[in-house]
Amino acid sequence: MRASPSLLAIVAAAGLTIAAPALAVSGGTTVDVKTVPFVANLGSCTGTLIAPDRVLTAAHCIDQGVGNRFILTIGVANPDFANLPKADTYGVKGVSIAPGFKLAFPFAHKRPQNATAVNDVALILLDRPVPDVTPVAIAGPDDAALEQPGTGVRLLGYGDTQPVKPGVLPPRLPLQGGDLRLISKPSCLKAYPHAVLDTDICGQDESAPLTQPCAGDSGGPLLAQTPNGPVQIGVTSWGSEVKEKGCGQAHLPAVWMRVSKFHDFLTAAHPVLLPFTQDKVTLTGKSTLTCHAPAFTGSPAKITYHWGIPRFKGHLIPQQPHPLTAIKGATTSRFKTGTTKTRGKQLACSVTATNASGHWTVYSPTVAG
Repeated sequence: MRASPSLLAIVAAAGLTIAAPALAVSGGTTVDVKTVPFVANLGSCTGTLIAPDRVLTAAHCIDQGVGNRFILTIGVANPDFANLPKADTYGVKGVSIAPGFKLAFPFAHKRPQNATAVNDVALILLDRPVPDVTPVAIAGPDDAALEQPGTGVRLLGYGDTQPVKPGVLPPRLPLQGGDLRLISKPSCLKAYPHAVLDTDICGQDESAPLTQPCAGDSGGPLLAQTPNGPVQIGVTSWGSEVKEKGCGQAHLPAVWMRVSKFHDFLTAAHPVLLPFTQDKVTLTGKSTLTCHAPAFTGSPAKITYHWGIPRFKGHLIPQQPHPLTAIKGATTSRFKTGTTKTRGKQLACSVTATNASGHWTVYSPTVAG
């Protein structure tokens, strides 16, 4: 479920952007992590271990990229990220985002189709395999029986249990779980007209207290129980927040990404990694500046340049939304200074690396124009 962006210091240091769709479980109960050791805590989101070195989460939790300073835990009860033993944390080797991922405007209650996430699925490749934890099984094309309306399912997450006031840091909560039932696409469309796709799966609870995903549950699992154990059929994505309703405040469905539709992406032997760099953009020259792109991991297919006037003072970082006011036509690596457009102003260059998994943008230092 989407919430206002909330970055842990760990996440910010990594250059990880937490976007706004889901949210811990409203109306749920505390879950012993030993019973579901495959659940991962990403700090501001939730995920699941689906292979020894592979975590499934929501793409809106990671819509820019991660560096090796981003850490997560798996099977650790209520972790204190600042004081965890190294053996209990895992770094990130790379991230792959599902093709076609799109995150629209967070809140649009009159037109919820403008607020929803599409193909909101991502893989995190860990720096080493997780020992002694059995990954959760994921639904495939032959598991349609688990997705039928009326099926009882369980959601898990490390998020809030009720809406949190803006600017207030929520308490760190243990893993929460809640039960609800799947509903049909037509029923879901009644709540969110034009917004529900075949890649989505909807669930709703009509009891009290109302069980719904809440902030921090994004990326967490929706599980169906089978004789062989739980199977993950959904990834928590969005819900009542697109109608500007907090978790547990309205009898509205929640929406998960339908895991079976992404099975090939999730099980690919060599997923395309999102471009990333921890190196800096450099500028050379005086009357004509040259913007030098750093080396990127993830095999970018395209490098693009944009020059602009900074909207913020100080160092430009990826977490800032649109930190440059673009200079029209300034889209090459070279820029002539001293023109009426930039005279007396500061300017900077952005470098964006793009491939099939997404893009990553880094910025140069600011200089006088």
